[in-house]
Amino acid sequence: MSFSVLAKSLPVTGNGLALAAFSNIGIVFTVATSGTSRPAAPGNFEETSFGAGGDAPGLAGVWASELSRGAIFEALWNRRTYAVSGSRIFLDSKVNGNMMGDEFALSSADQRRDVRIVIAGTSSIKRVELIHNNMIAKRWAGNKKWDMELGFQHTGRLEGLTADVRTNYYYVRVLQDNGHMAWSGPVWVNVSG
Repeated sequence: MSFSVLAKSLPVTGNGLALAAFSNIGIVFTVATSGTSRPAAPGNFEETSFGAGGDAPGLAGVWASELSRGAIFEALWNRRTYAVSGSRIFLDSKVNGNMMGDEFALSSADQRRDVRIVIAGTSSIKRVELIHNNMIAKRWAGNKKWDMELGFQHTGRLEGLTADVRTNYYYVRVLQDNGHMAWSGPVWVNVSG
């Protein structure tokens, strides 16, 4: 499985460490995954067909307004994507009502951020982590649930990133008990004041 970072006109492949490096130099990006095991047939696999020792290819989830080529490309352009390690995990995350990939501004670094997360797993969920600027802001235990709706009010002061103290981000990382994962595309938060 490869792990791709999609910035406007800057596709890059790397590992999870690339996310921290890109954000620290001010690149606004999102995430997507792809598999190399099924050329010319993206997403064409059965979750049960890999058996012992088999690996399901990574998949990209895209939040499009409709199932059309134009809407899918618009969603990709606006970074409304998430990545999964093979299982078709449903993941939606918002900060102050803004979708993954969105950029929005707060009037001050002390302004409260309301985070909403919805997950429907393909197995029981082990844990969910809300990442803020490369740090875990909140962790929830899955408690063997297959789906979760979570809310969190982040009231800590936004410190910003190395490249620009006004730029911040949140993304969600999900780990299931079967080892499969999902990562939301970041929601970008800027401080205008």
